[in-house]
Amino acid sequence: MGAVCMVLASLALAGAYFAYLRAIFKGEVPHPVTIGMWFVWVMLNFLTYREFTSLYARIFTYVQVACISLIMLFTLAYIVKLGWKQVSQIARIDAWDMSMGIGVVIALGYATLAHNPKAENIIAQVVVIPSFVPIAKMSFSRTQRMSQWPWSLGVLAYALQGVVAWPDGFAALVYPGVSLVCHVVVWFGAYRTRNLGGKDAISFSGSGC
Repeated sequence: MGAVCMVLASLALAGAYFAYLRAIFKGEVPHPVTIGMWFVWVMLNFLTYREFTSLYARIFTYVQVACISLIMLFTLAYIVKLGWKQVSQIARIDAWDMSMGIGVVIALGYATLAHNPKAENIIAQVVVIPSFVPIAKMSFSRTQRMSQWPWSLGVLAYALQGVVAWPDGFAALVYPGVSLVCHVVVWFGAYRTRNLGGKDAISFSGSGC
């Protein structure tokens, strides 16, 4: 059962990132602040989660590292191509978003001072919650439209990861649990905007992490 859920969770996560890359190739612009925060979080999560979970639970984080690294490269390429000013205008990045991004990255750095893999990992999951605010705000905007597929698949992936991590105890469930809730919020915003937004809404996509 664990092996099957592990494979399905990994495929769903890879599918979420594939759906996001497809949206990028169709002209949607990534949110650089959110993706930057997630990149740091994913790396810290990868280094700590493997210390107290089974092989099946850890494989999910390997897939996530590969996917977020690819997304980060595409994001940097978009910034080089369009310029930071244009990307920040499309993504509606304001001073609050930038302050939050810097704050989250610093907090994630401080999380490593716990010198306890479980504590570091749990702190990282709590700290990363604000990183969803910029993209959640975008998902509920009536003037922006985000693809629902990355978030739908992300919800499925984290739900399955919760099943895989269940035998490893509470600490192993915080990561998929927090990510699941955050993805549901953004998915709901994207769904609501897609169905209620006006015809003049422009297309935009965030990355499910």
